[in-house]
Amino acid sequence: AIHDAVDIPIIIYNIPGRSVVNMSIDTMARLAELDNVIAVKDATGNLEWTTQVCAIEGLTVISGDDSLTLPQMSVGARGVISVLANVAPRPMADLVGKTLAGDWEGARALHHRFFALMKTLFIESNPIPVKAACEMMGLIGPEIRPPLTPLGDPNRARLREVMQAVDLI
Repeated sequence: AIHDAVDIPIIIYNIPGRSVVNMSIDTMARLAELDNVIAVKDATGNLEWTTQVCAIEGLTVISGDDSLTLPQMSVGARGVISVLANVAPRPMADLVGKTLAGDWEGARALHHRFFALMKTLFIESNPIPVKAACEMMGLIGPEIRPPLTPLGDPNRARLREVMQAVDLI
């Protein structure tokens, strides 16, 4: 119904951690037959699922989990809808670019360098840590709208430590 109601490209989001539903491979194949469905954001955390969906003709798989971008791209994903890119856009763009260019060593180096930050940005519910990181970088003020709450002090200290380790602050 949504497909028939709009005339724009559609990216399906498969994020079982938020929706409690994991789309089947058969469902993805049927959705890929629709003209405007161009991609799926894969945040399943399941490389077998990613591998199978990458084999569906006419459907682009995009990682939905920064820390799995490199392995997902190794089986055919074409990029990422990234959380890390909110605070470190160049490194994430470089990781994807190096992977697409076949520079696996360079991509692995970036993956390992930023892995702890990728994980720490989920130390509390997204986007709370991202907003705290942007504040630490001087990009935004401290305001946060409900129902979000400020990042807890122990997690703020951990985030600061990880950001310092990759020279973001």
